[in-house]
This record gives sequence, structure tokens and C-alpha cells, in this order.
Amino acid sequence: MRIVDRYVFSVFIRVFLICCVCITGMYVVGDLVENLNEFMDASDVHGGMLTVIIRYYLGRIPWFLDVIGRVAALVAGVFAVTWLQRNNEMTALMAAGISRWRILRPIVLAVVVISGLAVINREVLIPSFREELSQSIGDWSGKKASPLNPQFDYLTDIMFDGQEVIARERKIVQPILRLPRTMSSFSDQLKAEFALQQSATEDHPNGFLFVNVEQPIDVDTQPSVMLEGQPVILTPPNAAWLKPGQCFLVSHITVGQLLQGRKWRQFASTPELIAGLANPSMNLGADVRVSVHARLLQPFLDVTLFFLGIPV
Repeated sequence: MRIVDRYVFSVFIRVFLICCVCITGMYVVGDLVENLNEFMDASDVHGGMLTVIIRYYLGRIPWFLDVIGRVAALVAGVFAVTWLQRNNEMTALMAAGISRWRILRPIVLAVVVISGLAVINREVLIPSFREELSQSIGDWSGKKASPLNPQFDYLTDIMFDGQEVIARERKIVQPILRLPRTMSSFSDQLKAEFALQQSATEDHPNGFLFVNVEQPIDVDTQPSVMLEGQPVILTPPNAAWLKPGQCFLVSHITVGQLLQGRKWRQFASTPELIAGLANPSMNLGADVRVSVHARLLQPFLDVTLFFLGIPV
């Protein structure tokens, strides 16, 4: 890299980092002050205020940088070009036979690299913090649950509803599931004290374990419900591992989807969105296809925004 390239790049990258640090700092301070009481409650559970702050914002900072990154790159590019023009440095370089676009090449390459890093951030970092991002600081204290967004399981025609969700425990409080007419011999509703999301094991597929079932009251004697030869609701007579008053519902719906509703796609990676389109339980519509399309075009839009705003 030539001396001029290093100089132009250093001007751009300094402004970019300053923008990111300052704007992110203002966001963290403002959010921390607004929710100070909740942070104090959570610190009693998680071992200190500093630990809670670091863990809480460790996932939110990548998300916030994804929001402001393209704008910060544009601001840094505009400042760098204006700085070169104001000090007549660009005029001197052009008088030496260097074209305007050759002078700006390190800035353009830096913007392309930043767009690539933003892709990694969106597809790797943010999805890895999805559980943390779906919770408010009140959820961290263990004293606050979140409202449940009703979700329809298109594979089994079961409507999920309930009082609230505790994300950290993957728990639905007072679940009320409305069953289709094809399951009327079992019940028209499935109600319990709580339900726990469980991953697939040798005993059962993915789904929810319902504890202290209230409806149907005779769940301990009811046979399991089958749909096209596959189990949908497992009961104690056909599943020895279940305890009295328990049943198991097979479903690909997750607590995260019940908690976030339609917002889950904001923190999902593109492969997860594509997998969601193939999930028969969700029957996602054209809006998710548009989200996938937007994800694929976002790096090009970030670079285009820079070229539209650069004063050249």
C-alpha cells in the first residue's frame, strides 16, 4: 500500500471507528440509565452489576452495529473526502496525475470490507445471541415473564396460546392449545399448569412436555393421538417415560417463536430463514421470502449507499 493510500485509509477508518464507538456508547449509556432498576435486580441473580452489563450488551452491540454500520461508513467516507478537499490535498494529488477515483480507492475497498464484515455479523454473531436479544433486562432478573404471541402449527392445525413465556427456562405458563376437530376424541383443548420445550431424544421428537394437565382431566387413561400414522400427542398409556398428569406434544414450534412472534426473523440467519420456509409447522408467507431477498441484496445496498452519498 502506498503512502497516499495509507493516509487516506487512516483518515477514513479513524472517523468510522469514532462514529461507531460514540453512537454505540450513547445507546448503551441511555439504555442503562433507563433500565437501572432492572439491572440492579438482575445483578442479584447473576453475580454483580458489571457481569450483567457485559453479558447483556455483548449481544446487543453487534445488533446495534448492524443498524448503524452502513451510516457510519457513509459519514466516514464523506468526512474523509471533505477533509482531503478542504486541505487542498486532493487538488495536489490530482495535479500530480493521480485520478480522483484512484485517490478514493482505499476508501472504496474499506467500505467493501466493512460490508463483508457486516454480513458475518448478521449471519454468525447476531443469531448466536438470539436468545439474549429476545429478552429484556427484566427477563434476566427471573422475576418477569414475557407475553406469548399466539402461533398456529400448520402441520397439526393446533393453535398455541397461553398466559406468558419464560424464555430462559423455555417454559410456557398456563398453556392453552386449541385442538382441531380431528382430535375431538381426545379433547377440544389442551390445558396445563406449564409446558417445557424439549429437544428430540430416543423417547420423543422435538416438542413440549405438558405438566399437571388440567384438560383433558383423564389424560392418564387417554390413548396417544396419531396423525397419518405419526404421533402428535403422547400420553402415559403409550409412553412409559411420562409421569401421571403429563403428556407430550410433538411440534416444530419453538419458545423463541412464541416469544418473538414475527420478530424472530430479525435475529435469524439467512439459512435459518430458508429452513423456516421449509418448516411445515410454520407455513411462512411471502414476507419471509422478501426478508431472504433483502438479506442477499443488503451488502450491495450498503456499498450503493456509500456511492450515492460520497461528494465526488
